[in-house]
This record gives sequence, C-alpha cells and structure tokens, in this order.
Amino acid sequence: MKILHIASECNGGVLSFIENLALNISDDQMMLLTFGSIDKISELAKNKIKIIHIPYKIYSIKAFIILFRAINQAEVVHVHLFPMLYICSVLKSFFRGKTFVYTEHASLNNRRKIKQLRNIERIIYRNYDKVVGVSESCSEALRAWIGPMDNIVTIYNGVDLNLIRQQSLQSIDFHPYANYTITMVARLSSDKDFETLLKSFTLLDNNYHLYLVGEGDLRKAIQDMIIKYELVDKVSLLGYRSDVPAILNQSNLSVLSSYGEGFGLAIIESLAVGTICLGSHVSGIKDILDSEYLFELGDSKMLAEKIIKYCNLDLSEKCKNMVKEYDVNKMVKLYKKVYNNAIQ
Repeated sequence: MKILHIASECNGGVLSFIENLALNISDDQMMLLTFGSIDKISELAKNKIKIIHIPYKIYSIKAFIILFRAINQAEVVHVHLFPMLYICSVLKSFFRGKTFVYTEHASLNNRRKIKQLRNIERIIYRNYDKVVGVSESCSEALRAWIGPMDNIVTIYNGVDLNLIRQQSLQSIDFHPYANYTITMVARLSSDKDFETLLKSFTLLDNNYHLYLVGEGDLRKAIQDMIIKYELVDKVSLLGYRSDVPAILNQSNLSVLSSYGEGFGLAIIESLAVGTICLGSHVSGIKDILDSEYLFELGDSKMLAEKIIKYCNLDLSEKCKNMVKEYDVNKMVKLYKKVYNNAIQ
C-alpha cells in the first residue's frame, strides 16, 4: 500500500518514529510530506522514504494544492502534530475511501489549557479512522481530555534494537572530559526540563560532565543557564548528531529530564545499548522506567544523588532486558493491523 506521513515539521522523536516504521515495514511505499524544518534523515531511510517538502506557508493555496495531490496518491494518510491534526481532519471529508490515522506523540499540549477547545477537539479526533497513542499515559491523557472514543488505541513506539546495538559500536569523534559522562538526548525545547538537570550539576564535582545532544529553539536560553550556574566547564552542547547510539554507549548513564513525554524514545535507545537512563517522574517516562530510576520533577538534589549512585553501577544486561517489548517489529505489526483494518 501507499502510505503518506504528514507532519507540520519533522524533528526528534517524530522523525525517528517515521524512520523506524519505514525501515521495517516491507513492500509498502512510504512518503513524507512536511512544511517546516526537518532533521537530517539517515542514509538508510533516504532509500525508503520519498520526501515532499512544501516551501510555502501551511495555509497558502499553493501548499494546499501540493497537499491535495499527495493525499490523492496515498491509500493511508498518517498524520502527526498540530496543526496538521486539524487540517487533515477537515480534509478527510474530501477523500472518500482513504484511511486517515493520527498518532498522538505527547501527553501534554498547550491546547488542553483552553477549555473551549474540548468540544472542537472531540470532533477533530473522531474524524480519524484510528488515533494511536504512543504510550498508555498518552492515550489516557487524551481520553481524559475528549472523553472515551472507540477509535483510540495504544501502540508503544519501537526501535530496531539490533541496528542500534550495531551503531553503538562504531568509532566516533567523542572525547569525554571527565571520569563520568552523562548524556541527555532531546530536542532543545520548552517541554524538556533542562533547568533541573543543570541545577543538579551544580551539586556534582568536576568528575561529572554533561553532554546535551540535540538542537532547538531553546539553545540560547540553555547557554545562558550554563553561564548563570557557572557550568561552562561541566556541560557541552553537541547539537544534532547522527551517532547517538555510539555516544550513549560511551556514556556512564543518560538522563531524560522532562515535563512530560508521549513516549521516551531516547530512554529505549539508551537502554538498548546497555546504558541506564534516569527520568523525570512524569507521563510517558514512568511507563518505561521502574521507580528506582525516576526522580521527582524539579528535584535537582534527588537527581544528583541518583547520578552519583548509578554512575558506579554496571547494569548493562539488566538494561537490555528492559527493552525487549519495545522491538520495532512489534510496533510495525500493530500499525499494519491498524492500516489494514481501517481500509477494510
């Protein structure tokens, strides 16, 4: 079948999700249409995904013409993120016989702070053949917002565990500055709690060094915080990297400090290579990590204590056992079932 992914922009976890699906779904033709920024796609995925990048504003006539043509070519239209959530829900009425699927990637968003949108969003989500939450917390949060609906299902994100482990062994240009290396892989955006992480490093000595892997709008603000907390010698901003598994493999532990996640994909990648991850006790993270690896949101002292504790423990085999259920083949099988059942 021909599957069209549509996203207003394609970065971070959304791009990783589409790449993992494309690389492991057999025979089907995969297209990706995006309006905004897009991270660099892996060389493997380039051969599997046809990219349609629209250089016009989302609501322009030219953009809609290209969007209509792309949807016409597809059997399944798989939508990601706002405002494409709204736009494709409305457009669905023009495309009889097409299957429209929406994946809910986050448990929190600013729209849910506006009570007047609740009834509108009930209609928007109901228009889709299937709405997929990437974790049970994500699906529960959506039901709490719009009420129970028959078209909401949960499919946990998956990763190619074998590929990640192979990539983790590659030789890379990465030189730790201290005895203990801590890494956070995340988009530099306001949904991540970088301040708590940085504050925790004010409580650690120079044996600990933090690497932030990722790009985003918050880069300047994070640089300012690093200066404010006098952490210039203890924190490095690596920007976008294509060798994340290898960096995680060379780290003593990783951290995902966040206000909420749909699904902590960075956690799975870390555990897959045998590196323990500490995460905020919030939705999307507590689904994956046991309580012993969680720290309370905003509690930098608790995080610092756990960093010291787990940097000195070898939990490699335990980590790898923790991610067996998140294999990408399981995710692909369930999405194929969603696609096929919706078409039938």
